[in-house]
Amino acid sequence: MLFRSVLKPNEACAFIVDGRIGDILTEKVVSNIAGGFNRFIGDMVGVTAKDRRLLFAMTGPADISIPFSGNLPNGSKVNGFANIRVQLRNEDIPKLLNMFANSAPILDRKRLAEVLHNELMMRVINPSLAECSSEAMLRSSEFQDKFEMRAELELRPTLSTLGFTILKAFITSNRSEEHTSELLSPMYLV
Repeated sequence: MLFRSVLKPNEACAFIVDGRIGDILTEKVVSNIAGGFNRFIGDMVGVTAKDRRLLFAMTGPADISIPFSGNLPNGSKVNGFANIRVQLRNEDIPKLLNMFANSAPILDRKRLAEVLHNELMMRVINPSLAECSSEAMLRSSEFQDKFEMRAELELRPTLSTLGFTILKAFITSNRSEEHTSELLSPMYLV
């Protein structure tokens, strides 16, 4: 039961043997092994295989915050964060190999944010801001719903290629300098 202490409930491990994707282990699978762990592991990695690799992944939801800066149609500048919640499903773990084919063999939130930044700006944030008439509208539930639908539609192909499923998307914006100065102006009681 060596693997039981390694794999947590939101982790999984995919076996890659001689370039082929093998079984995917989860904490639940590992705790239910019958026939002996050594035999099981020998079958998984292939005793005669020349190339054995393990791909570990966190499957629990992850929140990715991506900074942005843009302009509303009225010319006011808006900056803030686009927040995307993604999840990696067990059967999609091998798709991560698409990411590792041309980059470092580690994918963290920062790297995923870098991968998504340009596409998110061009396909989701800029078109969403173009339809927004005021900064107050950015905080409306109608705008947030449209933003989430657009993010899901536009980011699905890229995220699917990497093995991720989008669960939630929303935008938070900082107040512009003009709006902040209005709020900080002195008030007088007459």
